[in-house]
Amino acid sequence: MPIIVGIICILFFYWLSVWLYRGVLYSIILYQMNKSAVKKREKGQSLKERFLYSRFRDVLPRFAVIWYFVIVAIHPPFLAAYIILTLAGVPQAIWKWVFLSPFLFDLAWIIVIYVMFWQSKPGFKIDRWIKKKRGMKK
Repeated sequence: MPIIVGIICILFFYWLSVWLYRGVLYSIILYQMNKSAVKKREKGQSLKERFLYSRFRDVLPRFAVIWYFVIVAIHPPFLAAYIILTLAGVPQAIWKWVFLSPFLFDLAWIIVIYVMFWQSKPGFKIDRWIKKKRGMKK
């Protein structure tokens, strides 16, 4: 397999996994807040705030935010290792596992998330695992 195909595959699944998990986080945000409150917080939001979820940290569970950063951070080291191993001429039997590891990781967490929040209707059943915060803080 040419190196460029491997790079494109890893980058595509990186984008897909971050995009899917951001959808899960947005579902949690919409479950915790009404749409007008979400729009007020999103108004004037910088790219950094959007990426780091800094305006929604009080709404999102800590584990969900930590897992988001794990997903964001796990793919670049595998991409770098894949590039280094293929350019160094390491046998395919070794670098294929470096190539497959991010896909297996993504497959595992996607299955776990969808099983945890599964419902027969479209969307996620967030209330099964996350309690809704009521009212404003004083």
